[in-house]
Amino acid sequence: MSRVQVTVASCSGDVDTVRRCLTIGFFANAARLDASGVYRTVRDGVELALHPSSVLYTETAAPCVLFGDVIQATSRRLLMRDVSAIEASWLYELAPQYYEYGTEAELARKRSRFV
Repeated sequence: MSRVQVTVASCSGDVDTVRRCLTIGFFANAARLDASGVYRTVRDGVELALHPSSVLYTETAAPCVLFGDVIQATSRRLLMRDVSAIEASWLYELAPQYYEYGTEAELARKRSRFV
């Protein structure tokens, strides 16, 4: 890493630091677990499922995840791979330029200021 002048450092067991870094890099690939038990992308609401090879597949469903890849298993089933559980609040905190936060009325007021 000396060639690019980056200091190598350990997270010292603090996996939240690593997950926050993943959130910064993959913020557009976020999905939330909805009430019906399926994941939907946060931005567009596309229905997704965990790939059976994912470590999270057999765990209790995380409320919010990031994914690195999506594959089409059937004509109607999309599977997420390279999945990490994150805190939903990190999306707005770390990528406010991409996600909006608030009620529909609050968002409409915010948007009208920029028109």
